[in-house]
Amino acid sequence: MNITAAIAVSLHLLPGDWNAMHPSISVEQDGWALGAMLNSESRLSVVGGYQWQDGPLWAELGLATGYSAAPVVPFLRAGIEHDGVRFFVAPAATKKDVGLVLGVELNLGD
Repeated sequence: MNITAAIAVSLHLLPGDWNAMHPSISVEQDGWALGAMLNSESRLSVVGGYQWQDGPLWAELGLATGYSAAPVVPFLRAGIEHDGVRFFVAPAATKKDVGLVLGVELNLGD
């Protein structure tokens, strides 16, 4: 079991005023993860899902709370990792717009 603290910085390619700093903490075992983060709406999200990694390539798929669109929303991120830094892309949506989130996540320690 790993406990990880991280911080991500994101750029939202979606109309709106979005939080760009996302501190998080998570517990992971055998690819399954459960954690909490400050989301793009500056609200606390509880997130859970599965993480795949194949060399430097990785992806996450799961569910998150804390968004105004619905009590629970799906999430997906994918990217490449280099020296503990993850570069990622994720789909983003509001009730009327669809876009992307680009980001960089730094692992602060296990």
